[in-house]
Amino acid sequence: MKILVFPIILGLCIFVVFPAQAQLVVYDDFSGPFVDIARWYHRHSGTSDNVWPFEGGFRIQKGKLNYFSRAYGTKLATQETQDYRRRLFLKDVSGVTAIETSIQMAKNGNVITGCSENTKPSETRVNFGGSFFNNGSGLEPNNGDYTGDVYATIALYKFSDSTDIPAGYMGVRARVRLCTNEDCSMSSQLYETFFKDDRDKPLLLKVGKKEKFRITYDRAANAFTFQVGKNVATYTSTVENVQPSGALNGGMRLAVDHSLANCPTSNRAIGWADAFFDYISIRQE
Repeated sequence: MKILVFPIILGLCIFVVFPAQAQLVVYDDFSGPFVDIARWYHRHSGTSDNVWPFEGGFRIQKGKLNYFSRAYGTKLATQETQDYRRRLFLKDVSGVTAIETSIQMAKNGNVITGCSENTKPSETRVNFGGSFFNNGSGLEPNNGDYTGDVYATIALYKFSDSTDIPAGYMGVRARVRLCTNEDCSMSSQLYETFFKDDRDKPLLLKVGKKEKFRITYDRAANAFTFQVGKNVATYTSTVENVQPSGALNGGMRLAVDHSLANCPTSNRAIGWADAFFDYISIRQE
């Protein structure tokens, strides 16, 4: 009798511990020869016409999405940075409460430089996420206006002046923001965590190593869970969930972003990232 009961109990335990995992469905496994335009749409933008976005795009390689972007900063004489963003949005999704992917930086897949005459460093980010709800200050849901949206991301990042992230590695960061204008170019930060390892040092993702990442939103608890491999961080939102997000399709996206230091006299700052996404899975309410 004990032999018969044990596997039943084990099965029940697995079901109880991992119910959310079972609810995710694959949105795209990148098995086709080209990026599927029925599933994705592309946007890119910069804060200055003087930023040079020389290379960038997407292609399917051996069942993975190869996502790459190289940009050169400006020669403007101010102690600032200029942004260049290349983004690939999920189409025709709503009520996303979890999004998961795996990311692998290509060999020599990250270069970020600043300049000596600018005290602000450059930064490059490979990230994913989107809007999960709105605080009620926005217009109708899914109309393309981010105002009032609560937006969560996980990013692989590297600053040009990083001293705690050696060559060949990137750090990992999670953020939650409250969008305060239509395209979320302005926002207030609600939460930020730089993932740490078991020695309380920055969690480093080695270039060339694949890792799994996941963002989960629990509506009942109004809380986010960020997972990077076995590392977990949680945040309970201080902003009330009043209505669905205003961003079109929740603004769910994959992105490569650069913030490049202005270099008026030296060589232009460089931002380069070359990453592979293995799949995208989502959970919807």
